[in-house]
Amino acid sequence: MPLIPDDSLRGWSAFLDKSRPDLHNASMRGDFRHWRQVPVRWADQDTFGHVNNAVYFTFFETARIAYLEDLGFWSNPGRPPRGPVLARIACNFRHQLQYPATVHVGTRVVDLRNRSFTLEQAIFLDGSETLVADGDSVIVWFDYEEGRSIPLPAPLRESVARVEGELPAGGASRPT
Repeated sequence: MPLIPDDSLRGWSAFLDKSRPDLHNASMRGDFRHWRQVPVRWADQDTFGHVNNAVYFTFFETARIAYLEDLGFWSNPGRPPRGPVLARIACNFRHQLQYPATVHVGTRVVDLRNRSFTLEQAIFLDGSETLVADGDSVIVWFDYEEGRSIPLPAPLRESVARVEGELPAGGASRPT
């Protein structure tokens, strides 16, 4: 059985940061259009017999890179002179996970700014509505040679609009 029974998590929500209401708004499968399936490996478990917390960030990374590739970025091998830099990432651990399992990671852009965008991601257990974890990250577009942030390229904005549709009002015009 890939999930630890819910009764073992009794009282767990009391540890959530009450000053961050966004941590309490759990994601739903229907919130996402882009998906990446990721198998849980035996090596992903720690000595406590569940998937280690650091692995969730690897699940997010796998889906984040797939999202950017599907938008048309990183299609050429080698290091481009400009591209994304992960500036911030957060994860809300909702359920423990064990091997064997497969998860589906949903990814979407929820805020598009001048030099950055915010991704929301959620990890669901295969074949169920069980939300295992969710989180967000801020991606900054960066000129690697000059060592500074730069405006998001127009083709990226167009690709995001094609995948996500309209973003909430104000997101596209706010500064970095």
